[in-house]
Amino acid sequence: MKSVGIVVATYKPNMTYLEEQFKSLEEQTYPNCHIYIRDDSADDDYFKQIATLATTIFTRPFTIVQNDVNMGSTKTFELLTSDCQQEYIAYCDQDDRWHHQKIEKLVYKLEQEKALLVYSDLAIIDENEQFVSSSFATVNKRIHHVYGDNTFSFFIRRNCMPGCSMLMLTEIAKKAMPFYEEYVHDHWLALVAASMGRIAFIKEPLIDYRLHQHNQIGKAILKGIDAVDDYIPLKLVPEQDKFRALALRFGKTYQKEIDKELSFVGQRIQAFQTRKFKDIWSLTKYLKEDKTLVLFEIALTILPKYLGNKMIRRIKSGG
Repeated sequence: MKSVGIVVATYKPNMTYLEEQFKSLEEQTYPNCHIYIRDDSADDDYFKQIATLATTIFTRPFTIVQNDVNMGSTKTFELLTSDCQQEYIAYCDQDDRWHHQKIEKLVYKLEQEKALLVYSDLAIIDENEQFVSSSFATVNKRIHHVYGDNTFSFFIRRNCMPGCSMLMLTEIAKKAMPFYEEYVHDHWLALVAASMGRIAFIKEPLIDYRLHQHNQIGKAILKGIDAVDDYIPLKLVPEQDKFRALALRFGKTYQKEIDKELSFVGQRIQAFQTRKFKDIWSLTKYLKEDKTLVLFEIALTILPKYLGNKMIRRIKSGG
């Protein structure tokens, strides 16, 4: 039986949510697990509370350490990846609830398909434990689950797997280090795994993902973007920089795919800058690549800015 390291990043957690999460880790049916906790709160009181809770709940082996300063989730998960000594690694947030057979089913699927990474669907609950949905795709309309071989071209720009749903070979996760700052850790790990082999997927939700106002993915739609004029500097230019950075790591094998994305984002920037019909029309050839995104951006470039701003506000409010 292969060993699994469950790596948990914490930051000033809601202790009620964290207690539920810890209990769900303790109750995993897969026996050979070591739990690594790294607290990024930079607050001794929080660290003491987390350590006490872990000591109270876990009979499994666990390790807990404290970051000296706040480093953010991506860097904290990178440090946890370095800490992990087990053959498989599973990434864990502080406020969800894992189904009891999560690790067992992920390990079986990973080994059955000889994959490098496996992930599952999520059930969604709200702040008050109320059931919202049985699939992540219902709360994020752009999500469709991608898996199998040759998936790198999808994961360059999009991600369909929150880190809390993933299990992967630790040696592959370590090869992803250092994590690229331009990507959230789970997206970066998915991209690296896709560049090296097969991704597997379990359609069954194996986690209750808690949607609330403080979680990192959940409600973070168009983060930081409050108006049409924010879209180029806060969305498109960082995306362009991200793709350029990929050439340093993957250019020998995937330069064609990277160039395609650079061309796409370049045309999107031009459409927003000129707002000319020919530049906006040029985006329609990408409809088959990402229909929802392209239609949204065409609308932002066609509408008067005051209406585009209103549309952004409505989307962010969930309206």
